[in-house]
This record gives sequence, C-alpha cells and structure tokens, in this order.
Amino acid sequence: MAFTVTAESKKKFKQKAIGLLGANAFIWALTFTLYKMPSSFGVMFSAFTLPYLVYFALSDFGAVRSESGGLSFSKALGYYFGVSGAAMIVALWGAASVLKFPPMFIVTMIVFALLGLFLFIFLEFKPDMAEPSGLKSVNNLLVLYVGSSALYLFTSTMLPQYEPENEIAKLKQTTLSLAGADKDTVIRAGAQVFKDFECFNCHNIAPGGEVKRGPNLSEIDLGKPEKITESLVDPYKEILKPYAENPKVARSMPDYYGKQLTKDELVAVVTYLENLKSALHVSTENMPEGWWTNAAVVEEGRKLYEGLVNPDVACHVCHGKDGKPLFEGAPDFTTSPDMENLTEARWFQIIKYGFGKDSPMSAWGEMLSDEQIWKITAYEWAFYSKGKLGNAELVERSKPEGPAAIQAKDKYWD
Repeated sequence: MAFTVTAESKKKFKQKAIGLLGANAFIWALTFTLYKMPSSFGVMFSAFTLPYLVYFALSDFGAVRSESGGLSFSKALGYYFGVSGAAMIVALWGAASVLKFPPMFIVTMIVFALLGLFLFIFLEFKPDMAEPSGLKSVNNLLVLYVGSSALYLFTSTMLPQYEPENEIAKLKQTTLSLAGADKDTVIRAGAQVFKDFECFNCHNIAPGGEVKRGPNLSEIDLGKPEKITESLVDPYKEILKPYAENPKVARSMPDYYGKQLTKDELVAVVTYLENLKSALHVSTENMPEGWWTNAAVVEEGRKLYEGLVNPDVACHVCHGKDGKPLFEGAPDFTTSPDMENLTEARWFQIIKYGFGKDSPMSAWGEMLSDEQIWKITAYEWAFYSKGKLGNAELVERSKPEGPAAIQAKDKYWD
C-alpha cells in the first residue's frame, strides 16, 4: 500500500490528532479535579481513543483505491479495520489487564470500540449510495442506534456475569470437614456457611437491626441445636406466629437446605447460630486488647480490606490499596484528621452501620462480623501509624471522655 504525504493530508491528520489529544487532556483534567475519579478511568479512556490515531494516519496518508480510482469500501474496511482494530485490541486489553479489569468487561469494551471503528470507516468510505434526506435519514439513524445498542446489549448479556474461574473454584473447594476442629473453628466455619448461602439476605444478625423477610436471629430464642437443625431442614414444620399469619412470608424460607448442606456444614451453621448471641458480645466500644499491634490481626484485616476473603467486601475500591482515597469524600487514612478525631467506637460504628443515608459509605454489618470489623480497623490504622503507634497510646487517646471523643461527637455524630 502506497503512502502519500501531502500538505493537505498532514493538515487533516494534525487537526484530528489535536482534537483527540485535546479530548484526552480534558478527560484527564476532569478525572483529577472536578470529579476526582480514579486514574483508571483516564487510562481506559486513552486506551479507548488513542488507537484512532493509527486509523487517522492510515486513512489520511495511505488511501485504498479501487481499479477505477475511487475509494473502495471493502478494501478500506478490510485493511483499516484490521490494522487499526488490532492496535485498539492491544491497547484496551493491555491497559485493562494491568488494571485487573474482569475479562467480561474487557471483551465488552473491545466489542464496543470496534463497533465505533467500523462506524468511522463506514462514514468515510461508505459504498456508493444515494445520500438519505428527510425522514429516511432519521430512520437510518434510528436503525443504526437500535442495531448498535442491540449488539452491545447482546454481547453484555451473553458474557458471564461472574468470573467463571472463581465460580469453578468455589465448586471445587474441598468439602468442609470438622474432624478434630475445636469449637471456635466450628463457629467460624458456620459463619462462612451462613455467608456462602447468603442467609443475611433475609435474616439480620445485628442487635437492634431491622427485621427483614425473616426474623432478626440475634433477637429471638432459637432454641436447642435440635430445634435449630429442624428449622433449617424442615422450616415449615413450625413457623413463628407473626410470620405464619402472612402466607407469602411463611413460605419464603427455602426448604432445600437439608439436601444442599453436608452433615458438617449443617453442624457448623447450627453451632454458629447456637452461639450467635455470645459471639455478638464482642465489644463494640474498644478494640480487643493487643490487636492494635498484633501483626496477625493486621494481616487478616488487610485480606478483608482488599476483598481477598470476600470479594463483595473490598474497601480498597474506594479507599485505595495504599490508604489514599480514590473518590472524593473518602478519608485519607495516611494523613486525614479523621484518624485523630474519631474514637475507635465511632470508627467501628461507621464501618458497621454506615455514615448516614446521604453518604456513599455503606453499612457492612450484615457481611462482616464484629471481629472482622475490628481487624479492618486495625489495618486501616496501620496506614496512619505505620505500625509504630502502641496499643496503650491508642486506647488512652480514644477513651470516651477524652478530648478527641468530644471533637468526634461534635463533628461526626448525628
């Protein structure tokens, strides 16, 4: 293919390049100033748009021509779409992989980007056809929009909504075995079963928490282990009176757990529920003694914070892996006065119950145990203290009657 560089082609390419680079500069400026979006947004925008420079160079300096001398749409589509599309795929896949985007999002973005590239080529090298006007042009625009949207939605729908590897790994997990396990291990295993089967969707376990579809399990007498087992295996045998009066609610408890749970899983979750109230007696006012400087506790907090224990709880998505916030309004764990002004009790409450209805900070009490919340708190403080602030100093500073507590109440408490 011959490349021809003329003053006119250089001018056309320069105008397009300046416009594209200007758009990128504008998006990056918005990313870091007005909207304070994570840098990944700007990176992906650039990966999405900059490969068009390859297309602009090819179309301006190397026109594909047919034997009659006119522009050939088929050849232009084959060559430009192939070369520019390859550059686009490499840029998007590379940037998204570095940023650890899920494969399904990467594929969807690439399909959308290639669709846009096809539209560019079509508009510039479209086959000989009469220029539509009036209502016909509107109809063509609607067909293009509906067709593009349908393709994008179809691609998004057909792709898996979860990472297949993660789901397969869950299925291949070793069957729970309680052989030789002590009581604390059994209770922790039961808490995991409770979470894995998403019992929290219908049952609250936080004292004073709202009643969902089913009763708050921390505020009712669950009875002896045999009774709890029966309520799981045969939930319709006996239904609490307030729920029995509503047929729809009365039949909402799944009756298949007896078949889905293994014997050890059933024993574990029953033990967990049996000890639920005692487990909930972990102090919500003070960090358990020695945890501030316990390396094992801080490490467990890191895993929880980064979503390695439960991908649905990933604090770093908003607060950053290094403690520096990715979104406006989130505290900076490395320098923020919030680290000095909030008592440990208030810090615990914010994680568990959220920061209020107008705040983006969610309440995580239904997905995290009190112990896990304290572990996350210990890790978050490690950003600020660099691991050097001793337990005694922290406890002294965060006493309810201390000046820091008064400041926290004035500034943060409702």
